[in-house]
Amino acid sequence: MPLGAALLAGSFLTPLAVPAANAQGVNPELGAPPEGSPVNVVADKITYDSRREIATATGLVKITYGPYVLNATKVVYDKRNDTLRANGDIMLREPNGNMLLADIAELRNRFREGFAEHLKLLLTNRAVLTADYAQRQEGGITVYERVAYTACNACVMRDGTPVWQIKSREAVHDENEHTITHKDATFEMFGVPVAYAPTFWHADPTVKRQSGFLTPRLITSSEYGFGLEVPYYWALAPNYDITFRPTLTTKQGPLLRAEWRHRLEDGEYSIDAGGIYQLDTDIEAPGDRHFRGFVRTEGDFRINERWNWGWDITATTDDTFMRRYKIDSRTQLTSQVYLTGIDDRNYFNAAAYHFRGLLKNDDSDTTPYVAPSIRHSFTFDQPVLGGEFGVDTNIYSLHRDDPTVPYATVDQGTEATRVVTQAHWKRRMVTNMGQVITPFANLRGDVYYTDKVPDAGVPGACATRR
Repeated sequence: MPLGAALLAGSFLTPLAVPAANAQGVNPELGAPPEGSPVNVVADKITYDSRREIATATGLVKITYGPYVLNATKVVYDKRNDTLRANGDIMLREPNGNMLLADIAELRNRFREGFAEHLKLLLTNRAVLTADYAQRQEGGITVYERVAYTACNACVMRDGTPVWQIKSREAVHDENEHTITHKDATFEMFGVPVAYAPTFWHADPTVKRQSGFLTPRLITSSEYGFGLEVPYYWALAPNYDITFRPTLTTKQGPLLRAEWRHRLEDGEYSIDAGGIYQLDTDIEAPGDRHFRGFVRTEGDFRINERWNWGWDITATTDDTFMRRYKIDSRTQLTSQVYLTGIDDRNYFNAAAYHFRGLLKNDDSDTTPYVAPSIRHSFTFDQPVLGGEFGVDTNIYSLHRDDPTVPYATVDQGTEATRVVTQAHWKRRMVTNMGQVITPFANLRGDVYYTDKVPDAGVPGACATRR
C-alpha cells in the first residue's frame, strides 16, 4: 500500500504562499488530479522565504489536492530541493479511502522517494498496519520496518492489543503485484505467539478477489472447548467461488464447513453447509448426539424487468447447534420461497413460509407454516369519479399439527385461511378560495375459515369457525 504522503509531493509544484483570500479547500474527486491542478491550503499562518524558496504552513493545516486531503500542524515545502516535510498529527486521506496517520513524513525527488515515522495505516478492508518507519522507493515499492498488521481492528483486549495480529521485522508492499510480503513473521493470538514463518505474503486491499487464507476466528464453549477457524477462500472463476471454513476444537474434533456462491446472468445463489461428528456426547440435550450439522441456501433470480423469484431456506439437526458453534445467532428460523412482481404502483407477492423456533419452550407442533401467502395491490391508471381508486388483497393459509391457546382470549386452530380485500378511493380538490378538500372512502370485506379451534366450553373438544 502506498505511503500516503508520497502522493502529495507533486502537489507542491505551486508554492504554498497562497493569498489568504484563496486559501479554501475543494471537494476531493475520484481519480488522479489532472496535470496543473491547483493546491488549496487552509492554515492559521503561511510564510514564504523567496530567497530560499521555502514555504511553511503552521497551525491547523489542511491541504487539498484533487482527491487527496492532508491535515497536519506544520508543513514545510522546499521547492528548490522538491521536498515536503509534515509533522504533528499527520492525517492523510487517499482517493482509495485509506487513511495514513503519522508523526513525521518527508517526501523528496517529486514524490518518487520518501519516508514516514511512527505511522498507522487504516485500510479500506478494515485492516490496520502500524510501523516504526516506512520508506517509499521508486517502482511502487514501500518498505515498512517493525510492523504489526491485523484485520480485526474492532476486536481488541482490555489493554488495546488486537485479539490476533501478524508481527514482522519487515513488510514490503509491491503496488504492481498488489501484495504485502512479511519477513520474519510471527502470528499472535491474545498476545501470545502461536506460529512463525520466515516469509509470508497476502494480497493488499486493492485486490477484491484472490484465493488465499482469510482472517482466522477463535470460538470458545464449555461443550467443545476452544475452537480455531481458519477460512480459505478459493476464487474458482469471476462468477463463482467457494470458502472452506474448517474449525478445529479441543474437545469435539474438527467441524467441517464450506460456502459456495455462484452468480449467473439472471441472478445468484449460495449454499452454506457444515457438520461435526462430536467425540463427546455427554452434553445437555439436544446436543447429546454424535452428528450435528446445518445447511442454508439462498437465491434470487430475475424473470424479467418486473418479476423475480427466490428462496431462503435453513435446516439444522437440532435447535442449539448453530448458536453453540457461533454459526448463526438466530433463535427462530424462517424459511421461504417467494415470487414478486412490481409494475409502477402495482405490487404482487406470493410466498410460502416455514417457521422453526430454536428456544427450549418452542413447540414445533403448534408452530405454523404458511402456504400460500399472497399480497396484491392494484391501482387503476385512469381516475374513477375524478379520484384515485385501488384494491388491496391479502390471502394467507396457516397450517399446524396441534391447536393452541397462546393467550387467554386467543384460540388458534390447526388450519386457518383468510381472505381480506379492501377497496380505497380518494380525491384531492382545491377550491377557488385555496382550500384543499380530500374526500375518501374505504370498503373492506373479510372471509375466513378456521378448523379445530379449542372449545373452552368443552375441554378437549375442537370446533370449526367460518
